[in-house]
Amino acid sequence: RMLREQSFLTIAGWTALVEGLFALFKTVINTFATVSDETVFEYSDYLWGVLIRQSQKITDISNVTCDQLSLLCAISGTRILKPVLIPNLGYCDESHVLAHGIYINEE
Repeated sequence: RMLREQSFLTIAGWTALVEGLFALFKTVINTFATVSDETVFEYSDYLWGVLIRQSQKITDISNVTCDQLSLLCAISGTRILKPVLIPNLGYCDESHVLAHGIYINEE
């Protein structure tokens, strides 16, 4: 809690960081075992070790590409506070998605 209060990250930043770590950890752990979403972070010490060990093997980063994402809502053009990915539209702020009644079919 104290780290969060002293942080430069906003709530949206913390959310993005945790969701990114979850997606990364879930991808890595699925190469070794199948675990439920609720238990992914229980393996975080092991997963950090795997990531550190694999990163030490990287010698050439010329083939690494990064995509830039806009921090502006695709609906309103304002800064995104709570990001939501809408298929065929892009990232939007949750409040604008709810205000416009956009339904996301998560199959």
